[in-house]
Amino acid sequence: MVCGAASTLFIAGLWQSWCWRNNMIFEHQHWHIHEVVRKTFLLHDNCITYYPHNGHKISSSRLLAHWTSPPEGMFKLNVDGSFLEDSLCLGAGGVIRNHEGEWVAGFSHYEVGGDALLAELHAIQIGIDICHN
Repeated sequence: MVCGAASTLFIAGLWQSWCWRNNMIFEHQHWHIHEVVRKTFLLHDNCITYYPHNGHKISSSRLLAHWTSPPEGMFKLNVDGSFLEDSLCLGAGGVIRNHEGEWVAGFSHYEVGGDALLAELHAIQIGIDICHN
């Protein structure tokens, strides 16, 4: 780790522990410890990548998850869906970016009913429809 990265990891661990605690108490959600560790390292890597210490930058190969650009002249569609069981609402959203990462188009969608799988499928369908048009 570069100088300062250890303190960033420590702060990321504290933040994820705080989020873990709040989710258990207020949202009645239990994260497995592996999820907390994964989120901690992801937050750490994002902080180091976007706010490098002493001018050093960590290579993207260390990132657990990151966006990679499509070949020049191509576009990339990224989508996500979510479902809230309490309100029985699903949401879907997405973004289309060019090979330089510039925003080309985006969407969001909301409706009542469904489940988590349907939310993900809606996101994919809407995104493909936008690309097709």
